[in-house]
Amino acid sequence: MFGIKRTFQTLFSKLDLIIQNQKTMALDLSKLQAAVAQETSVDQSVVTLLKTLADELAVANSNNDQVAIDGIVQTMNQNATTLANAITQNTPAAPAGDGSASGSGDANGSGSGASSGVTAQS
Repeated sequence: MFGIKRTFQTLFSKLDLIIQNQKTMALDLSKLQAAVAQETSVDQSVVTLLKTLADELAVANSNNDQVAIDGIVQTMNQNATTLANAITQNTPAAPAGDGSASGSGDANGSGSGASSGVTAQS
């Protein structure tokens, strides 16, 4: 009789552990979904900015407006620096002894995390 009771207690304990693990996994999934949604929003902002700058360049070029072109180039360079800095600041360092690069690029766009030349702000 005591053996059966002990077996049931063990089973219930393991079931409680499984339920707790499922709750933790659900919370982790929610965090992951929120992070993906935020990154998607940032990516869409980058796309919008690229399209806007391309349109501005096309108009300035068709009007032979060198002052406007120079201003757009300056904005693009500033955005490239901002983006490169954000990538560097938000890229975790490789674990010691891993031998792999961290994937971050410098402000000039070199390295595996090379800058696309825009910020995530729209």
